[in-house]
Amino acid sequence: QGRGYYYYHCEQEECVRKGKTIQKTVLEDDFVELLKTINLKESQMKKLKERVLKRWEVRHESIKKQTSLLQNKQSRLEERKGRIQEMMEDGVYSPEDGKERLKKVKEEMLVATIDVNESRLDEIDMDTLLTYTGKFLTRLDRQWHDIKNENKPKFQTLVFPSGITYHPVNKFGTPVLGYLFRVLEQLSTQNPDLVLPPGIEPRTRA
Repeated sequence: QGRGYYYYHCEQEECVRKGKTIQKTVLEDDFVELLKTINLKESQMKKLKERVLKRWEVRHESIKKQTSLLQNKQSRLEERKGRIQEMMEDGVYSPEDGKERLKKVKEEMLVATIDVNESRLDEIDMDTLLTYTGKFLTRLDRQWHDIKNENKPKFQTLVFPSGITYHPVNKFGTPVLGYLFRVLEQLSTQNPDLVLPPGIEPRTRA
């Protein structure tokens, strides 16, 4: 039984190749080659990781201090709640007055608990996160090959949010890259040693 061949076809009204087809393997091979030009080198990712971790250490220290302050506030509110209950038992506060005071302190405790939980969300393992990010940024072509077909459009939107154009002769046009790559552009302008691959270098001003 013969092997089947699959094709992509253009449906864009304004395209001169509307209705024409191109063999699936040809287009996808060219797409993989495009991704290879965008991949970060391992040495570039190492420098990027070092730079981000250095910034993160400063940020993380601030987060830890803020979390500690919030936890202390939480403890003080717990103590205050206990004192109110004791004063209610001793008759210092009337039942009505005591309930009103307890209601107020419980509301403050709820806000404090939310603040503590939100501050803990910022305590992420940045080293691990950057390791996974590095695997993505340095192996875009492999990532695209490995993911399921139904997830490939999401991948392509992440890397090329505005889509890309293709011509059998001229191949792909200059694509607009996603947010993550724009962040890398900014980092590269602040660190001359971090030279990015073609397509994500800093744009020059006219």
